[in-house]
Amino acid sequence: MKALLILGAALLLAADPTPLFDGKTLTGWTTVAEKPVTAGWEVSEGTIHRATKAMDIVTTKDYDSFDLSFEWKIAPGTNSGLKYHFGKYGEKNIGIEYQLIDTGKPGDSLGKHGVGGVYDLLAPDPKVTPKPAGEWNVSRIVVNKKKITHYLNGKKSVEIVMGSPEWIEALGKSKFKSSADFGTKPGKILLQEHGGEVWFRNLNLTELK
Repeated sequence: MKALLILGAALLLAADPTPLFDGKTLTGWTTVAEKPVTAGWEVSEGTIHRATKAMDIVTTKDYDSFDLSFEWKIAPGTNSGLKYHFGKYGEKNIGIEYQLIDTGKPGDSLGKHGVGGVYDLLAPDPKVTPKPAGEWNVSRIVVNKKKITHYLNGKKSVEIVMGSPEWIEALGKSKFKSSADFGTKPGKILLQEHGGEVWFRNLNLTELK
């Protein structure tokens, strides 16, 4: 019986991830206001491309614990991000952000705003660096109950536990400090509009039990 349980657990962990993007359409994505995506974002050569001025887009489904991998690249000077556990906290629509930014962009690409960090809360490991603007990067986010781990190009960039002393201290120093429950609820995956071109592909998510 024990062997069967172990085998079952192994099969569960080996389950194929669910694509969040079919490579052809924006099915499964809407604006934050739950309207169809009609401007700014396009499907181009198997990518989701923020081409012109747009609005943030989100998944139609909420997620709690998950393992998400995705590839991305940005144009020079671009600031963008992928948010998760996005939703209403008090009067604000906010979420935890995996920062994506051209590290050659002056003034807003290091420290707590560095690629692979938890935006405005925790800086990424300085030894883990992205490829230059215009080149593809591979990122991964694992949210296992309260534990958050970010990876960049196969290396761990951040690890933190929501509600831990480190988290509480970081939250208290961030722009989200007025939301004590920030990031703690299941929410949507969001692709950020921040004024520059960005491309996403191979967004694959496995929900964790």
